[in-house]
Amino acid sequence: MKKIIISFALLMLTVTSHAQELELPFKFGNIPLNELNLKYYEKDASANAVVLYEKALAKMIYSSGNILIQTTYYHKIKIFKKDGYSNATITIPLYNNLKVHEWVVKIKALTHNLENGHDNPTYLSKKKIYKTKISDTYKEVKFTLPNVKEGSVIEYTYTIKSPYFSRFTGWEFQGNIPKIYSELHSLIPGNWVYNKKLVGFRKLDINKIKIKKKCFFIIGLEAPAECEDLTFAMKDVPAFKEEAYLTSKKNYLSRIAFELSEVFYFDGRHKKYTKTWKDVDKQFKYEYKIGSQLKKIDYTRSLLPRELLNETDKLKRAVNIYHFIQNHFSWNEEYHIFRKVNFKKAYKSKTGNATEINIALCNALNAAGIKSNLMLISTRNNGLPTFVHPVLSDFNYAIVVSHIDKKIYKLDASQKLAPFSLLPYRALNSYGRVMDFENESYWENLDANRNITTTSINLHFNEDVLEGMMRVSSTAYTALKKRDEIISKGELNYRKDFENDSEMNDLIIESYRNKNLENLEKLFIEDFKISLGNELSDDDMLIINPFFGSQTKNPFTLEDRDYPVDFGYPRTKNYRFIFDVPEGYIISSVPKNITLSLPYNAANLVSKSTINNQKITIDFKLSINKTSFPPKEYNELKDFYKNLINLYSDVIILKKK
Repeated sequence: MKKIIISFALLMLTVTSHAQELELPFKFGNIPLNELNLKYYEKDASANAVVLYEKALAKMIYSSGNILIQTTYYHKIKIFKKDGYSNATITIPLYNNLKVHEWVVKIKALTHNLENGHDNPTYLSKKKIYKTKISDTYKEVKFTLPNVKEGSVIEYTYTIKSPYFSRFTGWEFQGNIPKIYSELHSLIPGNWVYNKKLVGFRKLDINKIKIKKKCFFIIGLEAPAECEDLTFAMKDVPAFKEEAYLTSKKNYLSRIAFELSEVFYFDGRHKKYTKTWKDVDKQFKYEYKIGSQLKKIDYTRSLLPRELLNETDKLKRAVNIYHFIQNHFSWNEEYHIFRKVNFKKAYKSKTGNATEINIALCNALNAAGIKSNLMLISTRNNGLPTFVHPVLSDFNYAIVVSHIDKKIYKLDASQKLAPFSLLPYRALNSYGRVMDFENESYWENLDANRNITTTSINLHFNEDVLEGMMRVSSTAYTALKKRDEIISKGELNYRKDFENDSEMNDLIIESYRNKNLENLEKLFIEDFKISLGNELSDDDMLIINPFFGSQTKNPFTLEDRDYPVDFGYPRTKNYRFIFDVPEGYIISSVPKNITLSLPYNAANLVSKSTINNQKITIDFKLSINKTSFPPKEYNELKDFYKNLINLYSDVIILKKK
């Protein structure tokens, strides 16, 4: 592939590319009657709209002395229901700074409606196109297609011109509504090199890569540039339907991702955007502001109470330092990694973003002789970081990795009520990069603590009122959530919310106390004295649900799910229910015994009912041992939960003698 390497003076000459425009297999504004008559999408009858056809063409152009990347878009969408009207409002984000900016041209849009057997189009007025400043670096152009009804077909096209070559990031084949055809065509001269990767679990229907000769040249030069001529397309793409236990959907949306790797400038300069981790390690240590913050170990040592440093047990020393930093700071709920990071200023104000707090923790642990490094990660809603090469913009969060007695601990002191080594749920996103100044950086998995809840309930009838005691002990994320609710809401409101839970069967809390509310390293224990409702039938039958408080709906309802189920952390639920049968009643039925398991011990369930004289005991244990289930295991997991929900609806039935 030929690259243009010329002097900067030649930029003033005319730059030309073959005048290839966006080609469509039909004429804009010409909608066939079969599309206007379409009542529903046969491959997804529930869809409120469907993309009939969409395409983009990206290429380099010359404009006003600059080389720009120009992308022309075309979309044609059928609207079936009112819920699909949102697809007729188009928002175009544009990036700008003080020197150069992106802009949009050639906006054309119209709505087609079938009237008296003919197409009656309505054109978008230019007066209905609005420009809004969003921030110092972003503005948006927005318009809504006119006269949209159920049954309308809308089509629109526009072109974005951008001086930012890194803003060409690819194309999404999948969205919130199904698509019949979606295509990206790009013509990129050899001066601009992009890394490309296919994201998601669907395959391309069209994957054409060829070299187009003489596609981009400057008049006066003998050797025009070759272009990489790419065509990627997918057909019959289902809508991306979000369901429970999902990280960022951009990890799994079917799309082609472009990342600018390097540019050969016309004045002979060459800039690499994709670097090696060795390059990043060096920059991180000597150039990035965050690196200099991690060198303030002596300063941090002077801030620590002497008794923290004098603790002889290494793990206790680390735990005490963690809680000291945790209590000193209040998190301002901001992340930031490479900007707005000032550890000393944050320490003095006792308020900081997550990175500042964790830099303080990292420095404090190193000051105490505990080997610690900062670990760059991407939060669950931010997507997975690129694994094959450094893309620092993929990271938006930082935690601490410490080595204590041959064991690795991952720490985050931004959570006020989290015990030592419990990462925030937002941070549980597969893997991150540990920035080791003494050695090379390396990838490290983000394994999570197991969450365990144990519930013991003992009930009996007292003058026709079902009452008794309930003890709930919690660890990890459940304990963190409960502590946070009690401290933020107050105990009284916490009790009211507990009683008002729709799955609690009219439970009333007669008295309540807890243990270890502020002792974060110990089990959180709650004791309830309770009474609750039951169902009566003709005064000769009692129906009691022993699994009150358990979920009543299966979180997995899709016919197929083409992205993983990600629980974030392994979890275990232990449950014991003991009930004293009142005199004058016999036991008609109890919940059935059940044993379920998924392959390789990924999840298992055991529930056993026993009867001893007039006492019913139900022992139940549910364990989800694997945090991520790939799409091929979805149906097994869905069936597992179906059986679990059926068990939760099983009841004790007593009849009068």
